[in-house]
Amino acid sequence: MDEVLRQALEPVQRDLRSPGIRLPRLADGWTGPSSNPDPDEAMVLAPEGLGATGIWVDRSAPEFERVAMIADQVQEIAIEGRWAPTNWPPCPHHRHPLIVSTRDRQAVWVCPAEEVLIAPIGGL
Repeated sequence: MDEVLRQALEPVQRDLRSPGIRLPRLADGWTGPSSNPDPDEAMVLAPEGLGATGIWVDRSAPEFERVAMIADQVQEIAIEGRWAPTNWPPCPHHRHPLIVSTRDRQAVWVCPAEEVLIAPIGGL
C-alpha cells in the first residue's frame, strides 16, 4: 500500500481497535470496472467476505485533511457494512456517532449536536 495512504489510515485503525472492532483487510488499488489501480487508492475488504469498498486519498491535501478524508470514508463503510456499531465512534454525551472534522490543522472527532471536539482522530 502507498505510504501516504497508509499514514492517513493508521490513526483511523487505532480508533477502530480501541473498542475491539475487527479490522478489515486491505488490498492495494481499486478494482472497480472503470478505474485503474492507483497508489492513492485501496480496497477495504469487509470481514467474512461480505464485499469490498474503495477508499482514496488526495496526495495534494495536507496530512490532517488526508486523515479526515480517510476517517470519513472508513466510518461510512464500517457502519453501512455492519462490521462496526451504527454509532461508531460513539459520542460520550449522546447516542449518536461522532462526525469527522478538522480544527487547528488537526483531524478530529466532534459531537454533531453540540459541535464539541471529543478527540483527535487516532486518540479514542
